[in-house]
Amino acid sequence: MDFKRVQSAIVQRFRAYFYWSSLLFFRSFLWNTAILLTSAATATLLANNAPIWVALISLFVFRQKLEIKFWVGLLLSLVGLNILIGLDVWQTMNFNRGDILSIIAGFFYALYLLFTLESRKRVDTVSFMFFSLIFMIVVLYGATRISGDSITGFSRTTWGALLGLGLISHFFGWLSINYALGHLKGTNVSVTLLSQSVITALVAIPVLGESLSVNQIVGGLLVLSGVYHVNRRRVKS
Repeated sequence: MDFKRVQSAIVQRFRAYFYWSSLLFFRSFLWNTAILLTSAATATLLANNAPIWVALISLFVFRQKLEIKFWVGLLLSLVGLNILIGLDVWQTMNFNRGDILSIIAGFFYALYLLFTLESRKRVDTVSFMFFSLIFMIVVLYGATRISGDSITGFSRTTWGALLGLGLISHFFGWLSINYALGHLKGTNVSVTLLSQSVITALVAIPVLGESLSVNQIVGGLLVLSGVYHVNRRRVKS
């Protein structure tokens, strides 16, 4: 056995895990910081530019040919997302630091999706999640030490919310995304993830007692039609 080759492969693998974790960290850090500096609606809208970045990087860096149906589906979904969140967001947007951070967060999210797509060709979902989360914990701990933020002293209610956020939203959510990236195109996944806003609006009905406006219904239908348009061949097959 060539131990040097094995050692080199292990080092490269762990280095890759560190890179993926760093991308996810920067995306999460920028996104959460942006919400504090701008409105939640603006941050959500601008951070969801990841499909555009994924498409541009796939087109110009990886030289992938993107079909017309993808661009049509992407356009439908983005228009629907704007209507769903509210077109008045653009009127109040002044591109402050929070808005810029939201755009950059979308870029890092796109890089994470593309790097994960490539890695899932060689690594199974669970192993990828396990090592990525370990490195993510290390990076986050270092960030909290540098920033001086506390990771203790929260109330039971806060700990319960964090537990639910970690187990349901982060673990099962990212597990599903990483699994999908092992079976679908990155461009398709990035557009499909725009349906998160639609699901959020639907979940808010029983959980928060909210009701859907006409704009939200129209916007949600456009988002879903765009997602279907991008994946329609896969649906037919």
